[in-house]
Amino acid sequence: MLQLFIGMTLLHHRADRAIFVTTSSFRRPARALAQKHDIRLIDGHEFARLL
Repeated sequence: MLQLFIGMTLLHHRADRAIFVTTSSFRRPARALAQKHDIRLIDGHEFARLL
C-alpha cells in the first residue's frame, strides 16, 4: 500500500510533502521505505494522541 501511495503522491501528483496514516502500526520495511522517500508515518497510537 505504501508503494502505491509513494507513486501517486510523489510521482503522479508531484506533492511536496506526504503523510501516511494508519490506525494500526507500520513494519520495519515500511518505515525504512517511508524514510527513504521523506514520508511522515503516523500510526494508530500517534493518531489517537493527535486527536
